[in-house]
Amino acid sequence: MLPETWHLALKVCSKILKFVKLSAQSLFLSIYTDSQTDQGDVWRY
Repeated sequence: MLPETWHLALKVCSKILKFVKLSAQSLFLSIYTDSQTDQGDVWRY
């Protein structure tokens, strides 16, 4: 693999990871806030 390609791939990967982390956080928050009303919901995910 070429160094430039490798560097680009790493950049893309970190962007994807950041996005996944953010969406996971928001998903967790929405599930958590839902669980305040329906306690059983948390364990289904």
